[in-house]
Amino acid sequence: MIKSDNNTLDKTGTDGCEAKRADVLQANFEHYYSMAMDHHTKAGTSSQILLAIVGAILVAVGYDNKICDTDKGGAVLIMSIGFFGAVWAARQMERYRYWQSIALAYQEEMKEIIPEFKTQDVYKSIAKACSRRTYPQPFGFIFNWVQDRYLWIFLHLFVIASGAVLFCEASSATCWH
Repeated sequence: MIKSDNNTLDKTGTDGCEAKRADVLQANFEHYYSMAMDHHTKAGTSSQILLAIVGAILVAVGYDNKICDTDKGGAVLIMSIGFFGAVWAARQMERYRYWQSIALAYQEEMKEIIPEFKTQDVYKSIAKACSRRTYPQPFGFIFNWVQDRYLWIFLHLFVIASGAVLFCEASSATCWH
């Protein structure tokens, strides 16, 4: 900070009031981005817990090495958990985007105060180029295109499909080893 008789200038040349405003905007950005990441973490953690429960149900269903009519309850429970997990993960993704958009709005406002301030748009292209070099084709498509927030939803949809297959197998009259 550079002090003069009338006001205080920071190293970007803004006065003290603008510098304080920038500090407040940065603090708000960090707060709202932290909230966004919290929802991202909730989706992952809760999905892992639900998948462990599904695994336990599958162990219970397959304990007797037979799929019979009595296993329909387990299949319905698996589909229910998959449905709940998909809805929960989608809701957490929506909350992530909500809080992230607020955080990025603060960042854009800060760019108006400090023109030299670089937002995520500048660094995003650099990060993507680095990622493409690190993960070349054929896996680069998956690593660079698919966002992990969608993977939780797809995983729960797979759980629903697995439960439906188990239900169809259990509905058959014959039991198999």
